[in-house]
Amino acid sequence: MESQALIESAAIELVVISRSEQREKTIGADEFVGFGEDVWRTSELTWLDVRGKPKRGDLTLAVPCNSKNIVESKSLKLFLAAFAMVQFNSKRDVEYAICHSLGERLDAECRVEVNTTSTGFTFDQGYIEQSHRLDYIPLGISSFEVNRDFLAPRRSAGRISGRYHTDLFRCLCPITAQPDYATIVVSLEDAWFSAESLLAYLLSYRTHQGFHESTIERVYCDVRDVCSPTALSILGSFARRGGIDISPFRSSENEEVPNWRSRLS
Repeated sequence: MESQALIESAAIELVVISRSEQREKTIGADEFVGFGEDVWRTSELTWLDVRGKPKRGDLTLAVPCNSKNIVESKSLKLFLAAFAMVQFNSKRDVEYAICHSLGERLDAECRVEVNTTSTGFTFDQGYIEQSHRLDYIPLGISSFEVNRDFLAPRRSAGRISGRYHTDLFRCLCPITAQPDYATIVVSLEDAWFSAESLLAYLLSYRTHQGFHESTIERVYCDVRDVCSPTALSILGSFARRGGIDISPFRSSENEEVPNWRSRLS
């Protein structure tokens, strides 16, 4: 009972943010039309077993993009830190405690997995090997204000299918104004598109302040509206901050979230 009270107390301190309010600010609508998840990962989850021995696991937490709220990263870290001195009967009980507490606060059914059998995460490197890197494109930039007009391709552009990524993406935390770095991966089919235009657009976020989840949704909506692809997905793999990283994924299709994390994370 004492352990349960400690977790419940920590859950109360979770800072949640309304998705609809953030969407009104970034995409001009309170709903997102599409599919996706926000995937959080950390290797710093620890707790006590029934005999008081410390245990450790790699945590993967997936929040559906249709949740009512999102969670602020620092408060999530503090919430997970509260597990360090709490006894659990099993790993499954740890997963349930995280899933239940966050589900209530975010008003959604979260997916929680704690891996204790091996150290570190395993990723599908084939996902990025099939992608074209944009960072080699020479580019003159005079403005770092986000502008969807940057996406408008040159006259010589055609309708293109492919996967493209940049490691040069940066935006700013809306609370602290500290920089957040990410690899952004754009997969599209039959789109009115040029690689140079996409890179110019993504680099324009350099001084933009926004939460990771709503920032990726803005990228998705702008690419969708300007490039008119028949299918589209955007993955933002943000660098770890405070031991936790997040990878928001948005797609026009109800597909599985790519099992990949940037080497920058």
